[in-house]
Amino acid sequence: MAETVPTATFISHGRELRYVNPALATISGYEKEELLSMDFLDLIHPQARNLVKQIMERPGLGGDWPNGNIWREEIRIIRKNGGIRWLDLTLRWIKFEHKIALLGTGLDITELKQVQADLQQSLSLQRATLESTADGILVVDDRGRIALYNQKFAELWRIPKSILETRDDNQALAFVLDQLQAPEQFLAKVRELYASSDTSSCDILEFKDGRVFERYSQPRRGGKEDAGRVWSFRDITHKVLAEAELRQSEERYKLLLESVTDYVYTVKVENGLVLATNHGRGCVAVTGYTSEEYAADPDLWHKMVHPEDLAAVTKQGIACLEGRAYPLEHRIICKNGEVRWVRNTPVVRKDSAGKVIAYEGSIRDITEGKQAEAKITTLAFYDHLTGLPNRVEYDRLAAAAMAAAGKMMAVMFLDLDRFKTINDTLGHTVGDELLQKVAARIRTCLRPGDTLARWGGDEFTLLLPQINSPRDATDIAEHILAAFKSAFDVEGQALHVSTSIGIAIYPNDGKDMPTLMRNADAALYRAKEQRCAYQLYQPAINSQASHLLALENDLHSALAGNQFVVYYQPQVDIETMAVTGMEALVRWEHPEFGLVSPATFIPLAEETGLIVPIGEWVLRVACEQAKVWQEAGLAKIRMGVNLSARQFEQPDLVEMVARVLAETGLEPCFLELEITETIAMRNMGLTKTVLRSLAQMGVHLSMDDFGTGYSSLNYLKNFPFHTLKLDRAFVRDLTVDRHDLAIASAIIALGLGLDLRVLAEGVETIEQLEVLRRLHCQQVQGFLFSKPKPAGEATQLLANSLGFARWRESA
Repeated sequence: MAETVPTATFISHGRELRYVNPALATISGYEKEELLSMDFLDLIHPQARNLVKQIMERPGLGGDWPNGNIWREEIRIIRKNGGIRWLDLTLRWIKFEHKIALLGTGLDITELKQVQADLQQSLSLQRATLESTADGILVVDDRGRIALYNQKFAELWRIPKSILETRDDNQALAFVLDQLQAPEQFLAKVRELYASSDTSSCDILEFKDGRVFERYSQPRRGGKEDAGRVWSFRDITHKVLAEAELRQSEERYKLLLESVTDYVYTVKVENGLVLATNHGRGCVAVTGYTSEEYAADPDLWHKMVHPEDLAAVTKQGIACLEGRAYPLEHRIICKNGEVRWVRNTPVVRKDSAGKVIAYEGSIRDITEGKQAEAKITTLAFYDHLTGLPNRVEYDRLAAAAMAAAGKMMAVMFLDLDRFKTINDTLGHTVGDELLQKVAARIRTCLRPGDTLARWGGDEFTLLLPQINSPRDATDIAEHILAAFKSAFDVEGQALHVSTSIGIAIYPNDGKDMPTLMRNADAALYRAKEQRCAYQLYQPAINSQASHLLALENDLHSALAGNQFVVYYQPQVDIETMAVTGMEALVRWEHPEFGLVSPATFIPLAEETGLIVPIGEWVLRVACEQAKVWQEAGLAKIRMGVNLSARQFEQPDLVEMVARVLAETGLEPCFLELEITETIAMRNMGLTKTVLRSLAQMGVHLSMDDFGTGYSSLNYLKNFPFHTLKLDRAFVRDLTVDRHDLAIASAIIALGLGLDLRVLAEGVETIEQLEVLRRLHCQQVQGFLFSKPKPAGEATQLLANSLGFARWRESA
């Protein structure tokens, strides 16, 4: 994270810089490589160089700095081009690369320093213009004496010069009290402000003679100490009178407008032609134009009709001339340029012979009703949170697309992985904002004419009405998955969220919309097993759904039937290539289906709650195996066991772990329990209590899959973790993706800076191993060394004293 923040950050051994972030390079003007080859003191301004040197030479970690382990000062540095920048520099001792080192952070405050200088100049200018201001100014020092006043003050308050020349504020105060309507209130406010030296105030003073003043008061500062108060007074009598008159006028006008709601008109007709039009009561309220303006321009009414509605309005007028009147709703453009909706309701008048002699009508503003109608329509057919079409509107659009479908179209189901955890942990406000940003990001991946709708919760549906082949649909799915690689910034938190997508193609996967939707949903279920993936529907998927149901039923008897087995994957020291630990991984040997993937049965076990007894069984078997290895004289390595969310929330977890360790005879220091970021964040209070109890027992604790969830530094600092595991998602493309490289580098540096053991998962190539070694990662795990193996094969691997020396030699 230090790579992205604007604060300059560095780590040094003495005067030798060992790490610098981009912010320090930007501020200093040097390249990172130049900085790493420089003497740190060469950056410091000569006037501060000795001070910084003395601080750096003091002993670290508990040295004699004034604030213990932290030293802070504002200093200047010299840029590469010779320019000067101010830094608010903080130094603290840390352990880095197994040595005592200085961690420095510096905020660029150059602009702040310039603002401070400008402020001093501004204050001087204000003093010079004191006498030219239209306000009365009075400055009283901290002893209650008049320090300064201008002539306007004396004029406003009509205080004799003899009193002001005494410089006694109490005398001046006594003189003015008799002029005020509420002298006690005035005096109480003065005493209150003098008693609270930090308080500013603005209020209104009313005089017996009708005058009104605005009074402002603020503390006067001399350096950092109280130096009295500054008072300013402004005569606002004319302003107050004008405002009162304006309010009365506005009230009268408001009453007038409220009494006139409809615009009434009369059109006189002779021989089928308009003779004259009388624009009566309400024309101003509805349109903004007066009857005089209508009289001056006979075509004004047609000019103000909205261009898109002019034909309909003209047709209504012709019908009235022919004796056929009907109401019409249309838009007009008012005098102020605002577009409003009106309902024009005419009534035809005829003579005894049946000839039209006039038509009269009323025009009512119905804009609010139209807006309410539009809002109701929106609520009925669109999701209020994201603004996307809802199920009802999606069904309508899908039916229209199906009716107009050409050769091929696609339907997609999409939902967010682990969204419920985010909602439960961070709250619905964060969840709602995340859904809004997800919807906005998906839109950027679609083509014109494609439809995105919110199906409900964290589920979205996509309608691609025109595709040439399934590849068009998978291309869009890949764009969406790629878009989700970047974190979502929600209320200052970087949330990494993945998505799964199911795709069904018309007409191959269904010739009607319900079938397509059902099959897209089934494909989504398959995609969620892989996480962060898409899946085209295949007929076999429906049969697999039945297979999953059978597995769920068989899972209840699997533990009693001894169908589970524990495999072990080695964890390797990156420098010595020696095996330093094993991770225990459960497998299910189903009597009918063979070896079942954990990605299939672990979610089922979580949903049913069976993960709790299964997890305890795995912990016991792993501890027993570690003890067997120790008694056989093999290396005393640490055994890693994963805890599920359900296990972690069990109230007797700590007691269960202690019982298993006691019964197997394994010392707690040889057990490492792994939890994910998501588990840690679900209940911070519970997490802190459980982890501290386990750590006090002597059990080692590991943060698994770091970087894929909340990546919060807070829990790394406050929770007693010993190991930080870099998720395989950032290792996979480490050698080809600069973003993954930057994230991996930052996580490793963070872990080392916090004195945590850093282990990278999913290492499969020598190239990945070499990059991790250059990044100072300490331990690795992955198929490059070994797949998870049964206990017998793991024992042979552990007994091989050469370990994985061939990888050390190849390096």
